[in-house]
Amino acid sequence: MAIIDVKEDWRGLGAEIDTEGATAPRIFTVKFDTGNEPTQRPFLAQNAAGIPTLNSAHPHKPWLFVKNKAVDSIGPFDFKVSVNYTTRSTIGGQEGETQDPTESPLAAPWIVEWDFVTSNEPIDTDIDGKPITNSAGESYDPPMTDDKHDLLLRIQRNEAAYYPLIADNYKNAVNSDYFWGFEPGKVKCIQFTAKTAISGQFWYWQVRYAFQMRKDDWQRRIRDEGYRTKTGELNSDGSEKYEEITDKNGVKLSQPALLNGEGYRLPQSAIDAGSIAFLYFNLNKSLPFSVLGL
Repeated sequence: MAIIDVKEDWRGLGAEIDTEGATAPRIFTVKFDTGNEPTQRPFLAQNAAGIPTLNSAHPHKPWLFVKNKAVDSIGPFDFKVSVNYTTRSTIGGQEGETQDPTESPLAAPWIVEWDFVTSNEPIDTDIDGKPITNSAGESYDPPMTDDKHDLLLRIQRNEAAYYPLIADNYKNAVNSDYFWGFEPGKVKCIQFTAKTAISGQFWYWQVRYAFQMRKDDWQRRIRDEGYRTKTGELNSDGSEKYEEITDKNGVKLSQPALLNGEGYRLPQSAIDAGSIAFLYFNLNKSLPFSVLGL
């Protein structure tokens, strides 16, 4: 046996609330026998049966909650545990935030932020859709790059539960439905994280979302170009027959030629008119964002 007695000492106690909302402590004495290591006793004392736990409510003032506990030795087998209370949440919340700890944090307003995120990405056409090439019609390798500025929406709200598998499913997904006024395919979920928090008697999750909005869409666009073209004939197995693209002297190209989107070389007239073919690839799964309740 280790702890043999726990008593609360009411002598000399007053009540005072400072700017942090902390009150005068409740004082407990914890008595040990010889059945443990002396170095363990301070830790055993603060968690002894009958000592209030962190964030538990005051037995007579339910709007006060345990802020911290301190242990002092008053003898080899006797320890004093001071339990301090506060009117504020001890864990979670915003810096400097005051909240009625008897009110559910799930009713707290959302925190919504709008920002921009900038990325430097390769470009293949100018603002008018004209392909970016040199005067001989050759594309640049590496391609030119330009800054792309996307709207960024951040939302933080308190939720009763958090499901990591749902977050994992939505991370990097794009919207299949309208979301905050943006058409399907324009919004990507780039953050879906959470941490536990406590406000008074309530345990909950602070969930953070971030969504990046792209003016075009999140499909990957690649200019259709290459070093070979379809011949219009089929192989014996029914597959398409291709041939290498050469210049007028029959020499293989050192730069890829523009194609028409169907595997044939793009005519120079189409190039001069700016009718460039692009291929589009979906790299992100599409999910309904309405189920997030945002």
